[in-house]
Amino acid sequence: MPGFCGICGNLSPHLDWPMSVGDELCPTVKREIRFKEHYVQQYVTQKFMNDKLFFDDAEVFICTDGTILNAKDLCSKFNTHEYGALIKAMYGKKGIGFVSALRGDYSGVIYDKSEDKVHVFTNHIGSKTLYYFQDVKNKIFIYGSGLQAVLNIMRECSYETKLSELSAYFLLTFGYMLRDNTLCSSVKKLLPGTILTFDTGNGLISTERYYELRNTPYIEGTKEDILKETDRRFEEAIKKNMIKTSSTVTAMLPHSAAVVIHE
Repeated sequence: MPGFCGICGNLSPHLDWPMSVGDELCPTVKREIRFKEHYVQQYVTQKFMNDKLFFDDAEVFICTDGTILNAKDLCSKFNTHEYGALIKAMYGKKGIGFVSALRGDYSGVIYDKSEDKVHVFTNHIGSKTLYYFQDVKNKIFIYGSGLQAVLNIMRECSYETKLSELSAYFLLTFGYMLRDNTLCSSVKKLLPGTILTFDTGNGLISTERYYELRNTPYIEGTKEDILKETDRRFEEAIKKNMIKTSSTVTAMLPHSAAVVIHE
């Protein structure tokens, strides 16, 4: 399954690297990297190799999945044509809060080497899922785009995976999960519009909700004004989705229709 996964913290030197956590039946290309306290794997469909960021330098490591619809506009604003340089520049200027300025169907992880912190994030509506497990006692944090990838890493590290009866009842009753619950009692789902930060030093995690849908009118005015504004926003979203250029930014643009959620 395309996506990424990783484990970080107080890693045992006896762990077997590299781990086989991907779906071997899915035709993907695997990219991986190992740091002292962080190991990451990314699985990418060959066709979309240039769409997914796997960037590493002396200061940060950045891995993303999905597409950024406003990448072209952001590249112009930050005077760059490279995806990695763009995300690094935005992170350097605004910190991890820069994620709120992105638009599209995306998720990602940023490893700040100077602060020894790992940031994982989802897009505004959580259409790109992320799952995570934390071992507070041993200061271990495991994350992944898919629940199965997280469970595979946990088993490689000899963690027990138990069925959550409450989540099973959710699934049987409603047909879906509520909030951050998953079928594994010790694994959580990162909520939409959320940034999770893991400190590899003390093994603690913190979360920041940068976007949340509110049950309040966003546009005020007559019915005609609201319809015009809705039409304008829909047209803008389609344009961002369909724009194609001959520059390297093309690799960052989407290949299918999507809806952009604005704050």
